[in-house]
Amino acid sequence: IVRRIQGGSRDAEADLYAFLARGMRLIALRKLRLEDVDDAIHDSFVALVEAIRAGQLRDPAALPGFARQRVAACASFGASGA
Repeated sequence: IVRRIQGGSRDAEADLYAFLARGMRLIALRKLRLEDVDDAIHDSFVALVEAIRAGQLRDPAALPGFARQRVAACASFGASGA
């Protein structure tokens, strides 16, 4: 999935979302109010895809941890009321 996203595949973005959405949601639910979860997931996913395209994820095997960092950062930002 990572290599396909780096190559510009929109289908790969959909595959990535399907692969990670549930876990991202669980992380966001632990940190945010229910009404803020969808926005945090969206923001996290956009940041994740942009980071992958920018080459910030060098090892595709690190994708799950990389995604957790992104959603935790977005959730923490959202939880701060900003």
